[in-house]
Formats: sequence, structure tokens, C-alpha cells
Amino acid sequence: MLKKNIFATETKNENKNMKKIIVSFLLVSLAMTMSAQNEKGQFSVKPLAGVNLSTLAGSDDFYKYRAGFTAGAELEYGVSPILGISLGALYSQQGAKFDGQLNKSIISQTGESSIDVSWVTGKLTCSYVYLPLMANFYIPAFKYFSFRIGAQFGFNLNNEMSLELFNSKQTTSFHPSHSLGTIEPYTYSMSTLTSKEVCKTMDFGIPLGLTYEYMNYSLNILYYFGLTDVCDNPDLSSFHNRCLNLTLGYRFKLK
Repeated sequence: MLKKNIFATETKNENKNMKKIIVSFLLVSLAMTMSAQNEKGQFSVKPLAGVNLSTLAGSDDFYKYRAGFTAGAELEYGVSPILGISLGALYSQQGAKFDGQLNKSIISQTGESSIDVSWVTGKLTCSYVYLPLMANFYIPAFKYFSFRIGAQFGFNLNNEMSLELFNSKQTTSFHPSHSLGTIEPYTYSMSTLTSKEVCKTMDFGIPLGLTYEYMNYSLNILYYFGLTDVCDNPDLSSFHNRCLNLTLGYRFKLK
């Protein structure tokens, strides 16, 4: 009976020691994970470059994505092991391709109704310098990942749009003596539009992103939601910038 009690006591002690070892290991691992992510009071600079896919969001549905180049750098300050604040400067080639149908129905004061159908093709090419202010949240449970969100101010450097429109038009004329009126057949025309005054100077929006970082190298994915109506042409409907960035960077720690 005494041997059984001694054996049970030793087993309990071993279990307690094992629990202490496991807890200690988890705490050390967590501390190493957090310190590998971000250091409080640490300044770092990260040059980065890559590609983006940009388009426009608006009332029309013929906007398509186009590819561009992006490059820049950001300066980050470690507020805590799990939070960093960064300010960057980023050059971004943006715009959109146009390919789709545009329908408009117009009724004049005289009672004449017309339906305009246009097939639109072309592209908008523009470039911006953005200043993103980001909060970077380092995730202890996922050693190499961080989530990013912030605000981004942009300055348009140049822009140019070229459009081709294949127009078809059908007109219905109403007369007091004819309840159904008369319908004119479709007429067709081709027109082009070129402009270098399409986008406003300023842009503002919200960037959201995810970063994977290992040995100071980082892979960054960021999507930009433009909130500003950047259209500066009264002949066009309003639109907002949308852009997906994929960049590679390297972190240099500053003392």
C-alpha cells in the first residue's frame, strides 16, 4: 500500500514537472515569435517593388483590369511587439481597359424617344504617387504574417484616355394623330475620344493588405479602395480607383 502511494505521488510530481516544462516552452516560443515579428522602439525602412492590377469602379460595367508597375519605400516604427506604424511613398501605374456595351435611353421634350447603343473599347493610362499611412498588426499565432490597414493619399502625375465608340441609334417619333407613332430604323456611326484631362489631381482611399516576412524579406499583397470620384471630365460618368498590388521588399533595421 505504501509503495502504491509513493508511486502515485511520484507520478503526480512528474505530471506537474511536465506541465511546467510545456508551459515554459510555450511562453518562450511565444516570446520568440513576438520578438521575431516586431521590436518596440525599432525604426526600419523597407524598399519594395512589384506589379499591380488596376481598374475603375463606377456606374458603367465595361471597365477591365490592366497591369502596371509599382515601386517605393516605407518607414516603420515599432509601437509594440504586435503593432507598427508606417509611412510610405509609392509610385503606381494605374488605369483601366474599356471593353463593353453602353446603353442610353433619352426622351426629348417633344416626345421623341431614342435608344443609343455604343460598344466601347479603349484604355485609361495614368500614374500616381501615393503616401500610405498604415497600421501593421503582427500576428503572434502566425509567426511570419502581419495584417495592414490604413489611409492613402494620392497625387496624379499624368493621365491619358483613348476611346472608340461604335454607335447605333433608333428613334421613335410620337404624333398626336398617331397613337403608336413612327419608328426610324437604326443608324450607325463611329467616333473616337482622346483626352489628357480625365483624372483629378488628388485621390484618397483605404488600403488593406497582408504581408509574409521571413529573414527580412517580405511578400506584400495590398488592395486599394479609392473613395474619391477621380473623374474630371463632364462627358464621362464618375468612377473610383481600384488597385491590387503585389510587391517584394526587404527590411533594413535602423539604430
